Amino acid sequence: MEASPDKSRKAKADRMVQRLCRQHALGKQILRAQHRGKSIADLSEKHPYSEHTLRKIRAFAEHFTDADLEMLCRGRRPNGLPLHWGYIPILLGIETKRSKKDRKRFQREAIKYGWSVAQLRRVVRQEIGFKGHGRTIGVPEDLEAGLQDLGESVDFLKRRCDVLMHAAQSKGNRRVYSITRNLASMLSRAVITLK
Repeated sequence: MEASPDKSRKAKADRMVQRLCRQHALGKQILRAQHRGKSIADLSEKHPYSEHTLRKIRAFAEHFTDADLEMLCRGRRPNGLPLHWGYIPILLGIETKRSKKDRKRFQREAIKYGWSVAQLRRVVRQEIGFKGHGRTIGVPEDLEAGLQDLGESVDFLKRRCDVLMHAAQSKGNRRVYSITRNLASMLSRAVITLK
């Protein structure tokens, strides 16, 4: 017997909340360990996460109080699900660049309007003028390897265009189909050039 859609959605929401709570608890453990002199590198040996992700988890615990976490976990988008981990780096970036008040406002709006991570990132860029998170792009030591990495990124974008193009075609959206077809064509030429 299959679970009803409502029960299935509630179970998914519960799993998402549990993950956020586990990551927040891990962030608190990291903060305590660092007060005792441990480094992120030491801690990364004991966890499946990279040092980069552990830093984000630590920042999550540092900036989200228990009350903030509770508010985050209680919020439900129109699809019945809470915000997930993918939103956290953007929300942390808002707080770092602006204020906790702004972070909470964007969090409420993302929940109310059901924004995806990409939509939240776009709104933040438009309204605040920064990307939300990410590392500075460095010059690779091996330029040939850097070119290969760039080719892989372009190929990934081409595959994303193909998926969107097919979806637009099946839904009869000529505008999106035309734009993604042209973009996919340009990216295909770029991939050939980079090889």
